[in-house]
Amino acid sequence: MAPKYNKPKIMLIDMPNACESVLQDAGYNIAVGTFGIPYEVDPSDTFHPVATDSHKLPNCAEQEIVIANLERPSATGTLPTDPGDGVSSVWQLGTQGRIDPRPLVMANIQEAFDRIIQGSSRILVGAA
Repeated sequence: MAPKYNKPKIMLIDMPNACESVLQDAGYNIAVGTFGIPYEVDPSDTFHPVATDSHKLPNCAEQEIVIANLERPSATGTLPTDPGDGVSSVWQLGTQGRIDPRPLVMANIQEAFDRIIQGSSRILVGAA
């Protein structure tokens, strides 16, 4: 179903499904994304690859409003396979028993979000 309002383009990141439903039912142009899903590892001083492909942020640079849930989600993702020798990858210590790809993804898209902020006349920051 086409949105009633083409503008503003709104992206929901890691928000509850109910938020998407309410905004779509009201006719807003919604895109849904995620910064990625943390995954559990055995707590140790061992390095583990960070899953940099678990995020989905469709057309994030084109959005006008971004609503992101930064609450730490449960570690429900799956451990990626070892990329092998000669393959560039980011690794993280597993001392806390979980690997979280979200900060790396956030750093990689910071420039796009900075442009959104610079183009905004109002910025709202809040916590639930």
